[in-house]
Amino acid sequence: MNWVLLRQVLIRWAPGLALRRLALERDELAWLGECLVARAAARSGARILARRIRLAGVEVDLVVRDAREVACVEVKTSTARAPGEAVRWRPAHRVDGRRIERQRRAATALSRLLPCGKTRVRCDVVEVWIDSRGKRFRLEWHRDVERPIE
Repeated sequence: MNWVLLRQVLIRWAPGLALRRLALERDELAWLGECLVARAAARSGARILARRIRLAGVEVDLVVRDAREVACVEVKTSTARAPGEAVRWRPAHRVDGRRIERQRRAATALSRLLPCGKTRVRCDVVEVWIDSRGKRFRLEWHRDVERPIE
């Protein structure tokens, strides 16, 4: 069996197990972050409408529908440093003003596609912090982002 495909399936369907058992490459780390966020959203009652979709020339990591709104979600994943070491930057610091503007353009395009024209589409950024040993993670969800997170 193709090991790359097997790793992708494990990350998608058992992200917690993948986190504990695999030494992840950079692109796998990003995919793992998106899978962890999708699971957390689903557990909170939201519905995942799409993953890695292109809207208005912009790749949106996740499209999530909660009780009232739809969100275009940008996921940023980083490994944290060892306990006690200073963190030089947050994962969300990689989302600058241009990236937020592009996400807003995608949200506008999505709002035109939705059957109910009154559904509000917002832009969210989710930070995924994976500990230095790669065994645990933490999510920080920023809703309705309009400017870079400090």
